Amino acid sequence: MKRIILSFTILLLTFFSTVSAQNDVPVSVCVGEERLSDLLTEEQKNTVTHLTITGTMTEEDYACLRMMFDKNLFELNLLNANIDTIPAYAFYKEEQTPSKRIILPYTLRHLADKSLCFNVGMDEKLNLVLSGKYPTLGKNVFFDKGSFRGHCIIEISPNNEYCKEIGDNIYSADGTIFYHHNFKEGEYWINGMELDNFSIEIENGTKIINGRAFEYFYNKRILPIVIPETVDSIGDYAFNRYSTSVITGYWPVRDWPRMYCMAKIPPVLGKGVFENKQDMWRLIVPDESIEAYNAAKGWNEFKYINPLSNPDGIKEIKSENGVKLSDGGEHYRISCNKVVEHVELYGVEGKTLNSVKINDKEFEIDKSNIVAPYAMLRVRYKDGTNETIKLKP
Repeated sequence: MKRIILSFTILLLTFFSTVSAQNDVPVSVCVGEERLSDLLTEEQKNTVTHLTITGTMTEEDYACLRMMFDKNLFELNLLNANIDTIPAYAFYKEEQTPSKRIILPYTLRHLADKSLCFNVGMDEKLNLVLSGKYPTLGKNVFFDKGSFRGHCIIEISPNNEYCKEIGDNIYSADGTIFYHHNFKEGEYWINGMELDNFSIEIENGTKIINGRAFEYFYNKRILPIVIPETVDSIGDYAFNRYSTSVITGYWPVRDWPRMYCMAKIPPVLGKGVFENKQDMWRLIVPDESIEAYNAAKGWNEFKYINPLSNPDGIKEIKSENGVKLSDGGEHYRISCNKVVEHVELYGVEGKTLNSVKINDKEFEIDKSNIVAPYAMLRVRYKDGTNETIKLKP
């Protein structure tokens, strides 16, 4: 009986090994005098899963690779190819595609506009392996209307002399330049529980945030970004179109997206660093540096700049009768000692601006409903008593 079971197990292992071998179809070619489309058979173009290329490539070769990525090609190894620039739109793809893996050329120096712009699915990744220097980036290298930067994972090869990875961040070998953050969503959960206090923290000792480092990066988890006090410059378009999940409602303010910049002197900014930023962002800086950031070009574009001692910018005002107002910027939050049945907001001319049923001890008033110079809020409690509160816009 044991022999029968053993034989059956061996048969199963042989079968699955054969299936696995059939699924992986590796091919190696050298392009130069002959083009890739001529070096591969039609069957290979449709079935190859792992392709290694050496030599010098032309646009015709990239066109062939785009077609193969539409088929079964999963991994492209360009490590020893003679390439210093991957040209614009080299692997551009509008249609959604499964995960891809590209081992970048050791000689790579530049990624041109939309050169690696794969539209990978929501649960898919574009994995890039970097063995040489971190390349300079053109426009929208990893992003187009159907995808976003968070799908791009950069791996540093074990023998890379120019870059290193600390946590999920990619730095120069000496740690002075921050290049890229790998958004690995699964790592923000432990034993099925979400890590509420997780943040994207750039290592102390970093001096430069590379140009386009967070460009088009979608921060689904609304993770705060912490820039250490050692950073003295941020490159062109570093946070261009950086975005987070949409906030529904405005309270509590602590849930708004935040950027902490710990430098007492505002870092020098390149072009368009915060272009198309979200107005709801909170910039948190050292208390003694509030005036400096409010005066610094680029930094002063932030609508909310708050001190470390009060990152949410909440001002609490208590009235003599126990009503408490919390000023959160866009809203007033009002707390009462008794259950509120109904509130009405009136302008100075007596016009009703808003009327809402409450049935709670706490409620919010949107400042956009308040007309200058001030408005009167009439509060009617469940016990039949009333109170009037004066509110400024």
